[in-house]
Amino acid sequence: MQITIEQNDKEVALNAMLPPEDDQPKTHHAHANFKRKEKKYVLEAGDYLALMALIGDKLEEDEYPYSHIESLYYDTPDWRMINRSMEKPLYKEKLRVRVYSNIGEENAGEQHVAFVELKKKFKGIVYKRRVRMSAEGARAYTSGMPYEQAQRAYPIAGKDPEKELSAGNIQIARELDALFVRHPGLEPAMLISCMREAWCPLDPNDADCVDRVTFDEDICYVDLMQDAAVQR
Repeated sequence: MQITIEQNDKEVALNAMLPPEDDQPKTHHAHANFKRKEKKYVLEAGDYLALMALIGDKLEEDEYPYSHIESLYYDTPDWRMINRSMEKPLYKEKLRVRVYSNIGEENAGEQHVAFVELKKKFKGIVYKRRVRMSAEGARAYTSGMPYEQAQRAYPIAGKDPEKELSAGNIQIARELDALFVRHPGLEPAMLISCMREAWCPLDPNDADCVDRVTFDEDICYVDLMQDAAVQR
């Protein structure tokens, strides 16, 4: 099991939502921009129980408390991006497409929404910029179709694609385009999936409590470069 503790830059997190829409959920999943510190640890089952006994009374379930997450990471054939990351440089970046399948009937309609994400880390601070697309649109875009064309050709079910083409989202897409230019030959390299349990503070103003805690288990991956079997 892996735990991730998040401490957000509140000004960025609260003001980086997608443009307001009546049908746009105001949740962690809806953010287009993040700036935060992340700490990740590996836990045994007993550690999880002990930790929750210690801090559980300060937490409540996130709006999407239980979800299955699939993350498709891109890299070059010589693994340039991950090798760079392993060197622990001052600055590093990665590209992924993430799909959340929220557990529970009321969230079933969210299952085919994908996020194309540019994740950067500079001096220990994580910055994430992402656009929301249909799974088909994300595949088309990362395969070379222009962002605007992919949004219109493969809209999110029940959504007006023009609403996704805000100035902010187009700016993020241009940053993603630049990533492909910086790293020629990017292709799907690693697929990682997990079950996630997410918690947030009961009192957002509690200075002693972090902004979000997630626990990932049933973690498995497929090395797409090697066409390998699922590994756990």
